[in-house]
Amino acid sequence: MAFVTYILGQTPFPEFSAVLMLDDVQIGYYDSVTWKPVYRTNIKPGVKFMNKTLSNSQGLQISWLATGFHPRHINLTLFRDGQPVDDDQITGGEILPNGDRTYQMKKSLVISEEELCEEHKYNCTMKHLNLEIKLDITYGKEKNKKQSNKMPQ
Repeated sequence: MAFVTYILGQTPFPEFSAVLMLDDVQIGYYDSVTWKPVYRTNIKPGVKFMNKTLSNSQGLQISWLATGFHPRHINLTLFRDGQPVDDDQITGGEILPNGDRTYQMKKSLVISEEELCEEHKYNCTMKHLNLEIKLDITYGKEKNKKQSNKMPQ
């Protein structure tokens, strides 16, 4: 698809703009200031795991941050023991812009003190166009230790 606009008269807006879309993803646009087409390339996301001990023995908050990706379409899914975590247990999930025309998304989950004593496996699967990254975090019952690995699939 292509979207084109043209404005006549004195305005603070560009007088001409054109946007090219492929499968609902913007792949390029015409910059009327420089008079040149600008094409967007796919930028693969990076993913980071973070954890934070909560005060007053409320447990632990674990978070996954996907950042530096373009276009903005991304799927970040959190799992507990191989099953998707219910959306009402997750905070975050909004796609936000970075200052460099890329995007970020962060999802967090609070693990209660009781759950920390149990042996659960938490992981996150991120899908962005043809890229899939799996990040596994395991908290063991006896050692309460964290193991992580990042595996492109």
